Amino acid sequence: MEYTRKIVVLVALLFTVIMGGSTGYHLLLGWSWLDSLYMTIITISTVGFSEVHQLDTTGKILTMALMITSVVVVAFSITTLASLVVDMQIGRVFWRRKMDNKIEELHDHFIICGYGRTGKAVCDQLERDHEKFVVLENQHERTETLTAAERLFIAGDATTDECLQRAGITRAKGLVAALGNDAENVYLVLSARQLRTDLRIASWASSVEAERKVLRAGADYTISPYVQGGTRLAHHLTSPHTMEFLDHAITGRTEIRLGEIRVPTGSGLSGKTIQETGFRRELGVIVIGIRRPTGEFLFNPRPDDVLQDNDILIGIGGLEQLQKMKRMV
Repeated sequence: MEYTRKIVVLVALLFTVIMGGSTGYHLLLGWSWLDSLYMTIITISTVGFSEVHQLDTTGKILTMALMITSVVVVAFSITTLASLVVDMQIGRVFWRRKMDNKIEELHDHFIICGYGRTGKAVCDQLERDHEKFVVLENQHERTETLTAAERLFIAGDATTDECLQRAGITRAKGLVAALGNDAENVYLVLSARQLRTDLRIASWASSVEAERKVLRAGADYTISPYVQGGTRLAHHLTSPHTMEFLDHAITGRTEIRLGEIRVPTGSGLSGKTIQETGFRRELGVIVIGIRRPTGEFLFNPRPDDVLQDNDILIGIGGLEQLQKMKRMV
């Protein structure tokens, strides 16, 4: 806004000089408006053309005053514009350095590769869930959008090891491959898996065949919008209220949320039954599933099921309740 204000001031000054000179020639010397404007322009621009009409003493004084004024205004404009350019460049350098410092401080964050429709939707959801993330994007229009949204990003090719390292892949919790085509996503997943064998990777795919390739490349989870979209539409037709409830719980459009929490090794909850933890009685959180370290899934576990180290608890409850549960665990 400050840069815009200064530019508006410069334009207003130049306009004032032009109008002032034209009005002076028209009123004092009786010239037509076109001749007055032409004389003012050639005087300000110092092109050296001859006068439109013969100048008397009044005309010479007016022309000299116009010359001096225009030189001052032009000099001031050039100085101000140069200062603006330098300030903007320095501001961009400091802004980029500040953003890089924030990215370097990230831990347990997510790396979103691509800021198209899918990538933006992922960022919106992570922001609603108060999760930390950084975006990798190389299209200028999208980086401008990221800048306006004040989201952390790196302008570069997400498939390169350098960009992934700058995004903190060694400290990240997970990565989303949402680039423009399947080939890029497969290459990205291969690169990310080479750098981190234990990283959680989710990828976009355009077809079932592409899903298989991305999974073979090392992704933990993949989704095809067309296949998944068709499946969800069918479920909305057959079980509309169930799907509406799940949609609200997943997207955070209601107080009820779905969440998962890992039971760390040596936790005081390890060896206790679900009933003994008091999750439902004290917090109001219902444990609807348990993922064992062996990969076994327990759906709708019984109150007397015993928790183990590194169990993943799938719970449903309010956001604040789930956060309290996470702190308890």
